Amino acid sequence: MSHNLQLAIRYLESLEWRFMVEEEQEIIRLDISVPNAKLDCILHVLPKQEFILFFSLFPIPIPEEKRLLIAEYITRANYGLNAGNLELDFKDGEVRYRTYCNTDNDSLNEEIIRHLIHVNIQPMDRYAAGIMKVLYGNQTPLQAIEEVEIENDDEDDDDEDTNQLLKDLLN
Repeated sequence: MSHNLQLAIRYLESLEWRFMVEEEQEIIRLDISVPNAKLDCILHVLPKQEFILFFSLFPIPIPEEKRLLIAEYITRANYGLNAGNLELDFKDGEVRYRTYCNTDNDSLNEEIIRHLIHVNIQPMDRYAAGIMKVLYGNQTPLQAIEEVEIENDDEDDDDEDTNQLLKDLLN
């Protein structure tokens, strides 16, 4: 088990979160509930490449007939994202949000792990609502993205809302 995986475990234990460790793969699996979805999450330490990945998975596989619409929605969402990105696996319909950080020179610490999780969960929660609107609300990707971004327009500039979401997640 790498030092970075041990650090991530200690951090998650300090939050009293439930999680499962797959030592051989250097993976931690956990569930995080946010207002718009219950997310399966994966923290993956890659010691040889000197980085750590965090994925949050949208809970519903995208039906094949909706994948092109969701791909358009994801492309529109990704254009304005500063940290991380949404991804769609066309094979099985999995949608996930990916963030990562470099861990060279043993630079990883609890604050970096907290940030890695936060900058992942917040946009995934935000854009999950739009995915649902395209899947079940008969909205076009453009309508859904405009609605989601208008609803959340103040959050980009409002650290108070961001900090409250993180506080709620971490407590």
